[in-house]
Amino acid sequence: MEASASSPRRLMRLFIVSSYLTYALAAAALVWSEFELVPELGPVAAVLGSLMIVAFALEGRWSMSSWLANLMGLAIAVSAGSWIYWQLNRSDDSLLNTLPFPTSMVPVAGPVMLMLFVAKLLRPKTIDDHWGLQLIALVCVGLGCTLADDFYFVLMMMAYLVSALWCLALFYLYRERLGSAGDSVEFPRHRQVLNWTMPILTLALIGFFTMPRTEQIWQLPSKTRKLDSGQSDEQSIDLNRTGTLALDPEVAFEVYVEDRHGEPKTDLPGDQRWRGPFFRTYREGAWLRFPPPRVPTIGVAMIATATVPTSTEDTLGVNDNLPTSNREDEFILTFTVKSKIGQIPFLAAPIFYPDGQALPVLQLQPNGRTRPFAQENDGLLRLREQIVPGKTRYRQVAVPAPPNNLGHPLRDIENYDIAGRKTAPPLPNLKVWTDRLLERLVAQGNLPRDAIEDGWEGPGQVREVKAQHYEAVARALEGHLARSGEYTYSLSLERSNSKIDPVEDFLYNTKSGHCNRFTTALALMLRTQGIPCQVVLGYRGADSRGDGHYDVRQCYAHSWVEVLVPQREAGPAHGMFAGPPTWHWLVVDGTPSDAAAEANAAGSRWWSAGIDWRRTFKDLILNYNADNRDEIINNLWQRAKAGWAAFRRVLLASSAEGFRARIAVSLVSVVAMLSSFLLGRWLWKRVRGKSGVGAAMPGTEFHRRLLAILARRGWSPAKGQTPREFADSLSPVLHQREQGDEINQFVRSISDLFYRVRFGQVALDANERLETTARLDWLAAALSKPGN
Repeated sequence: MEASASSPRRLMRLFIVSSYLTYALAAAALVWSEFELVPELGPVAAVLGSLMIVAFALEGRWSMSSWLANLMGLAIAVSAGSWIYWQLNRSDDSLLNTLPFPTSMVPVAGPVMLMLFVAKLLRPKTIDDHWGLQLIALVCVGLGCTLADDFYFVLMMMAYLVSALWCLALFYLYRERLGSAGDSVEFPRHRQVLNWTMPILTLALIGFFTMPRTEQIWQLPSKTRKLDSGQSDEQSIDLNRTGTLALDPEVAFEVYVEDRHGEPKTDLPGDQRWRGPFFRTYREGAWLRFPPPRVPTIGVAMIATATVPTSTEDTLGVNDNLPTSNREDEFILTFTVKSKIGQIPFLAAPIFYPDGQALPVLQLQPNGRTRPFAQENDGLLRLREQIVPGKTRYRQVAVPAPPNNLGHPLRDIENYDIAGRKTAPPLPNLKVWTDRLLERLVAQGNLPRDAIEDGWEGPGQVREVKAQHYEAVARALEGHLARSGEYTYSLSLERSNSKIDPVEDFLYNTKSGHCNRFTTALALMLRTQGIPCQVVLGYRGADSRGDGHYDVRQCYAHSWVEVLVPQREAGPAHGMFAGPPTWHWLVVDGTPSDAAAEANAAGSRWWSAGIDWRRTFKDLILNYNADNRDEIINNLWQRAKAGWAAFRRVLLASSAEGFRARIAVSLVSVVAMLSSFLLGRWLWKRVRGKSGVGAAMPGTEFHRRLLAILARRGWSPAKGQTPREFADSLSPVLHQREQGDEINQFVRSISDLFYRVRFGQVALDANERLETTARLDWLAAALSKPGN
């Protein structure tokens, strides 16, 4: 594409246009990145957009006086200070109060920067003022980069960069290339821009990918309607949230499993559960985690997990070894946290205490030492320090789970209040609805009648299921939610009636949702019957690498219900009396398993069949760090090894498939070698051509045009022939043409000019260019005559 000429006035006008476009893109990027965090940004953005249009229309025609501009700046400063003061005193959930200082000032700085735009736009502006506004725009985009995590922001940021670079190029041309007001200037060609831009971008990308940041970025709470699947720092269950769940295939944590002899264990169940925090208090659509009181309430049944004293030892090197049960099926799991999962670690379920007392987990320290876990009075196991993705590692001893989703026996049931797990929620309609459902299940043959009538004296009495029927009732209610077909699994979370409790809305109206809705409904239905239970947040499933390593992804996040059920141990051989009673956690899961498994598979399908560009962009750009880099390199290496092994296996096979593969590889090899030869030959000719007669040197366009005119008549220089040798070779031929002497003399003069420009470094002046162009037009016309 030929370069176009512009006058200084037009060039300056283009600079103003590109400047305002850059300001608008920077402001839009900042507003997009933090609009959900600072709703007050909307009016500020509307005012700024209007002022930008007005300022652009009045640019060079009118501007505020200095004193009025200073007064406006003072008013903006007072407004910004008042707004920050209001944020501090508004409520406890404001940004300034929920985020630590100075992090809390990052989103607050956005409106302040936009106000600075307002103050500067209508002031009298020189070139320095425009660069001051460009600096404000750059800060706005930088603030947006710290807050945004979506693809649309990146599009706006790239548009800003293009506009800013074009603005800089225009100013460079205006300042450096214009010698006087009457001169014209040529805009740079696309190839010239790319020749500088591509090397710079390449070096920047190499530096970015080889030197990632080492610290984890912080994330602000968001009110977005698009919900990510997986655990977060909150580790909570809130049914009041609506929107669409976006499946997240990011690896939450990695597990290496080995047997007691140190050999990799590759047969871990595909539906393995990973147990995290549990909840026993339900209020207004949300589960809250409140540890039970340390002092039992008199008159309330006491049921506890294995009594494990909370260790007060807080030094490294205590309990360096995991306890062992000396069982042949015992195995060890080593966890490595890969992404944000909150501050309560996840363990293989059910948790197994080898000797009934010692904690079955240890934290691994970077120096090779270990550190014991802490245990709260309700039995929850947690780390003694903050979980950091990529650094936190811990180890667990486990044995295969007992059959029928029963946990291992719980010992020392004497110091734990289960009232919080047994008390029915304040939902009287749910109690009535569940009673009717149980009657239906009995009528359908899905539940024994004595399970709901044993010890019940009839209507008017409060029904409470006896302990020996806990399991039967729990399994019946589980089957109704998961397999009756009345309820469906969905990633779209909606409410039909916001005036009633979310669980009642789910059971009576929507009858659709994800695991948290099914789990909460099942737990509260059990509570209405006096059955003690708790809700567990965790993961279900793992991707095996085939070498003892398993990846647990965020899209495998799940929740379920644990119900305390009694069992009888085997009695003595004489059978005169039964064995002692034991209590177990029974896992019941009301979520339709097939639909949930399909959703999980969709979330991780990129790993085996394609690329999730959203996750790839997040890992490689937004949250890129050393851990992500190492994981990507390792994954690529593993894929390459697996692909090479599969290729060799097919290629060396003795079957017909192997024969066809060898034929295909041979043909591809021949085509590749031929293509490489032709490409090399073309490149060699191109390099030789650039240094030969037709070299495309700056200022020698006239000679290239001469060669093109002569080539149309079939005259081209031979290989290695110099311009003068070529002109001498044409002399006998040209003498035979009409005006041959004049044509021959002109061809020789063009060759002499080429030597002067090419080797003498003396360029043509304006008059010589015009004269040469006119003479070349004459030559083209003369040679096109019929006689020539």
